[in-house]
Order: sequence, then structure tokens, then C-alpha cells
Amino acid sequence: MGEGVDFKERIDLLWDYQVNQALLDKIDNPDVIVVHCLPAFHDTNTHISKEIYNSYGYDALEITDQVFNE
Repeated sequence: MGEGVDFKERIDLLWDYQVNQALLDKIDNPDVIVVHCLPAFHDTNTHISKEIYNSYGYDALEITDQVFNE
């Protein structure tokens, strides 16, 4: 709260810990369920998400678009 934000530093720090389709493909359980807090930046419709996209090229920071289509 009120602290400076270096998105690139945070993204780089946490990049190896992401849950993505590549990780889920390695799990030998077709019934696996992933529970997580949805990120604030799931598209480029906010000022911050546009800044992240323009600076780093990431257009979404979420597990999959399917979470919004199910």
C-alpha cells in the first residue's frame, strides 16, 4: 500500500512459479482442479494492464482464458 511498484521485477521474480497449461499437462490426473485468486490483469482494459502490455508484452496474467468461458 503506497509502495513503489516495479512490475518487471515482480514478474521476473514469480515467472517460474506460474500455473499454466504446460504445468497442468504434466499432471497425471484428468480431474485436477486449480483454485486461485483471479488476477487484476486479465486483459488490457485497464490503465495498469495496458502499461504492463506496452512495457513487457504480456496481454494477460492468468491461467487460461477458459476461466471466463466456462
